Amino acid sequence: RAVLAAMTLLALSGEAWAVGSADGTLTVTPVSTVSLELAPTYYAFGSVDVGVGQSTHSTSMQGLHNHGNVAVSMRKKIQTEPSGWTAGSSASNNVYVLYAATPTGSAQPATSVFPSDRKFLASSAENALNDGGGSVDGPLPLQGCTTIWYRLDMPTGSDTQAGRTITVRYLGTAQ
Repeated sequence: RAVLAAMTLLALSGEAWAVGSADGTLTVTPVSTVSLELAPTYYAFGSVDVGVGQSTHSTSMQGLHNHGNVAVSMRKKIQTEPSGWTAGSSASNNVYVLYAATPTGSAQPATSVFPSDRKFLASSAENALNDGGGSVDGPLPLQGCTTIWYRLDMPTGSDTQAGRTITVRYLGTAQ
């Protein structure tokens, strides 16, 4: 009863206790590590005919592993062109077309898994490494792995029969 009486007197006196608040904003920028591994680091197509409509695709996959501590969006590029050949959007004399697909699973994909958005662009130009669902820049999850399969459309003609080496690079950008 004493507390009720004190509250009544206080209310009648017209005094009120003020209530205040203060908000603060904290920010942090995580320092991420992007660490990619391609295994194995090579693939040999072997002997492939040159000519109109000559194409081959890989019979084994490469695994692209994200050992970093953040999901990454993936891009691809031809790092080094083979001597005497260049990459293009369609095969012609001394021009080849290279594709990379990342289908779900480890079984060799059908040729239909290599639509035009899976092509590498001309030398040193980057474009998306699309995921199995065709999503552009499909993120490779933290500690995730994807399989990579290749298709090579051979030039319609070649100035020499010398063996060629194409160096590809995969680039990951923290999400």
